[in-house]
Amino acid sequence: MATSAVGMFAPTITLNATLPKKTKKDIYVPDADEVARIYKMVQEYDEGKLIKPFLLASQCGLRASEIAGLERDCVKKDCVVIKQAMIYTCTQKNIVKAPKSAKGYRTIPISATLSELLLSDCVGKSVCNTDAHYLSVLWIRFRQKYNLPAHLNFHALRHHFASQCLLQGVPQKYIAEMMGHSGTKMIEQVYQHVFPSALTVYGQMLAAKTDTLLGQV
Repeated sequence: MATSAVGMFAPTITLNATLPKKTKKDIYVPDADEVARIYKMVQEYDEGKLIKPFLLASQCGLRASEIAGLERDCVKKDCVVIKQAMIYTCTQKNIVKAPKSAKGYRTIPISATLSELLLSDCVGKSVCNTDAHYLSVLWIRFRQKYNLPAHLNFHALRHHFASQCLLQGVPQKYIAEMMGHSGTKMIEQVYQHVFPSALTVYGQMLAAKTDTLLGQV
């Protein structure tokens, strides 16, 4: 609009304004050891209120809104079925909505042990008895109590799930489907952050394989 005004009242002036480039937001991907350490803290914190949300995010790749909307009938012996999310709004508080797209409807494999844990101590239909806003607040309080870094937000647990799938050789297309993505762009971003930190582990595996060949092990 400002450019149009200048063109009207001062046509001889040429503007060569360049907007600053958008900085790409870096993502943080906690590794398996870090998640294991955090889980021990989660078990001790506030009567275990974060246990189920933590596991659903880090082991199933669920969003906070999907965790809030998860009901008991969606937890089977061998899978979790995602068919809705609970969205927090300032005007109408919590609203249960269907996924935005067909990709949001999905089934995520789980173990019988996790299924049993998720179905324990439920209040009514809800698995976690929380909403996305309260979960965010609870995670920040937890992080502050244990002096965890600020970049370790709750969504980072979802990145962890993607990273573990990648490291175990699960095809990117299938990971995207399990996480409710229409494409693999986010998976590729996680890929860039996971594999540089895993190079040492892969290097040790290759070295051990060579030693085996040489008869050293």
